[in-house]
Amino acid sequence: TKSMVSNSLKSNLKSAKHKAAQFERYILFLTWFLMVFSIFTIFYSFLLIRWYFMPNLYFWDATFVLAPYTLLGVGLFTFLISLYGILIQGSDKRKWFAMFAILVTIAFIGQLGSTYFLWQVKTLVSLGAVGGSQVIRSLSLYQRDPSVTQSWDRMQTSLMCCGGDSWHTGYQNYQSTPIGQNRDSVPDSCCINQIEGCGKGMFNLSPQAIRQKIFVHGCVEVLRRLLENEVLAVIPIFAAVSLLVALLEIIVIALASAYVAQITRRRLGDEIL
Repeated sequence: TKSMVSNSLKSNLKSAKHKAAQFERYILFLTWFLMVFSIFTIFYSFLLIRWYFMPNLYFWDATFVLAPYTLLGVGLFTFLISLYGILIQGSDKRKWFAMFAILVTIAFIGQLGSTYFLWQVKTLVSLGAVGGSQVIRSLSLYQRDPSVTQSWDRMQTSLMCCGGDSWHTGYQNYQSTPIGQNRDSVPDSCCINQIEGCGKGMFNLSPQAIRQKIFVHGCVEVLRRLLENEVLAVIPIFAAVSLLVALLEIIVIALASAYVAQITRRRLGDEIL
């Protein structure tokens, strides 16, 4: 009888070890997939921040700040926990895999949140341009708030634009701001050939002369068209992949939990034998 019980326990122990090895292989494969996706997410968020200047549209809606930075945070977090998941492979430490399951749960919640914010960006851009008063309010802080000044200078220099939300007359938004009212000027970053003081007295010139010296298209209009033409079409694809990854994260959580249970059973079997 003892022999039969012993053989049964050995059989169960062998089965537990086999299942644990299977769970570990699946976890490793999915973890590598999460790492690859996290690298792509980090790259995409950097594009939205540095190439499409999405956070610079903070005055339009806070979502333009939340979407790229949430995406960046989720990407970095997923990359780190994927690295952690790879490093703990082959370990029988239950607490390490339990912690991994908890971390992936947090990444899952973040994944859903970042996808929601990104979809909100699509909705905002599809509905139309930002209100003129919001643009003027931001431009009025030019040279008064260093962060605002840097934000507009970067956009105006990189996108070859000036001012707010009009296509051919964006620069005229500065007429309603302190720099335009006090000095009839636009920022030097609006100039086609940037030298110190090149934007002074610009509103004293004729429209034709202005077009020869500065960029005239509004930055918000340029960005809106960039987002419409190059970003909005990608968002549904990215959202679909993100939801697939969220589903895979649920599977990883289940597998990690099952692996912890198998480790527990194996240890109990070892102790009995």
